[in-house]
Amino acid sequence: MAMVIVDSVVHLWWYDRQGGIQTHGLDFIEDLPHFLVLLIALQRLPSKGWGKIHTTKSQIHLEGQYGGMDIELGERLVTYWGIQGRATNILEVKAVSLPPLIPLGLKERLETQGMVAKLLWAQSKRVWESKILQEIPKRIKDLSEEDRDAVEGHIPDMITSTSFPDCETSNIRNDLGIPVEDIENRVLIISVFRKLRPITELEGDEFWRAFWDCVLCHGVLWKIGIRHRDISTANLMYYRYKGQVMGVLNDYDLSTLVGSDNDDGPSGKDWTGTLPYMALELLEPAALAGHVEHTYHHDFEAFIWVLTWVAHRYQGGKEIPNPPFNLWKADNEKCLLKKRVFRDKLITKQLEHRPTGSYASVWQSCGKVFMRTAFFILAEEEKLDTVDEYLGRMKKSIEGSGKDLS
Repeated sequence: MAMVIVDSVVHLWWYDRQGGIQTHGLDFIEDLPHFLVLLIALQRLPSKGWGKIHTTKSQIHLEGQYGGMDIELGERLVTYWGIQGRATNILEVKAVSLPPLIPLGLKERLETQGMVAKLLWAQSKRVWESKILQEIPKRIKDLSEEDRDAVEGHIPDMITSTSFPDCETSNIRNDLGIPVEDIENRVLIISVFRKLRPITELEGDEFWRAFWDCVLCHGVLWKIGIRHRDISTANLMYYRYKGQVMGVLNDYDLSTLVGSDNDDGPSGKDWTGTLPYMALELLEPAALAGHVEHTYHHDFEAFIWVLTWVAHRYQGGKEIPNPPFNLWKADNEKCLLKKRVFRDKLITKQLEHRPTGSYASVWQSCGKVFMRTAFFILAEEEKLDTVDEYLGRMKKSIEGSGKDLS
C-alpha cells in the first residue's frame, strides 16, 4: 500500500499479485478532515488488513494431508523479481514439528535430504499442484509395472500444502465492489517438499540417467491425463537413492489435469513454458495468438532444448563464462530464429558449437542421436499418434547407438 501525491491531491494505491487499485483523489488541504480520518484508519489497520499472514517471527503452522506441522523459514534459494503473477519463491525449511501421519519412509528421507518451502500466489479457481500430486498415485495404480516404475520415485515428495484465504486478492476487490474475472484471483499457497538438487549439477552418465528418468516419467504422466507443459532446466531435478541418481520431474504449477471438473487453468491453447526450451511451433505467431494446441510433441521437443542448453552451457555443475545461446532468452522472435538455425545445422551435421567437457561423452554417445531422431520424428507431416510411439522410436535409436537404457 502506498500514497501518490500530486500537488495537494493524494491517491491511495493498493498493489498485489493480481494488479493495482487506485482510489479517487483526495485534496488534503481542502478536505483535511477526511484525510485525517484516512490516516487514523491506516494507523489502526490490523496486520490482516495489510495482507499479512499470522506468523510467530519466521514460524508458520501448516495443515496438510498428513496433519499439521510447524516450520521455520530459512535461506531463500529462488527469488522471484516482479510485482504481479505467481511470484514463486523457494526457501530452506526447518521443521519445528513434523505431521503426525507422515509415512516412515518419507520421514527418513527428510532427515537425510532436508526440506524446502514453495511460496506462490496461485490462481484460485484452478487445480493446484497439491491436488495434481495427490491424484498421480490414484491414476498410476492400474498401469503396467514398467509405467508405474517410471513415475514412482520420480515425482516430488510433498509433505504439506496450505492455502491462506485471508490473503486472497479477490477479498479487497469484493469489498470495494470491483468486478473481476474469477480466473484472475490469486491466493497465497505455502507447500513443503523434500529437497531436491538441480539436474545441472550432474555430469556424464549420471546426467543422462536423471534426464532419461524425467523423459519417461513425463510420458507416462501425459498418458494418464497430467500435462506438465513447462519442461525446463529448473524443473528437472534429482536425488540419490542407495548411491544411484534418480531424476525427478518437478513443478506442476502450470500443469493441467485432464478429467478434472474445476480446472480453469491454462487451456491447451494458452502460451505456457519457459522461453529457451519452448517448441519451435509454440514460438510462431499462430501459437502466440492462441491458435495452436499444446500437445505432447511440444513438451517432447522441449526436452531437446534442455539437453542442448545444459550440454553447452554447464561445466562441473556451474554455468560457464560467456555461454552460447543467450539470444534464446531475448524474445520469442530471436529465440525462434536462432533455434531453427541450430536445428538445421544439427540435422545436416554442421554444428559449430561443441559441448563442454562435462557432457562431451554423453553428447557423443546418445545426445546427438536423441536430438536428431527427435527432430526427424517432429518433422514428419503426420505426428505420431501416441506417447508410446514417440518413446519407442527414441529408445530404439538410442539403444542402436550402443547406449544401455535399462
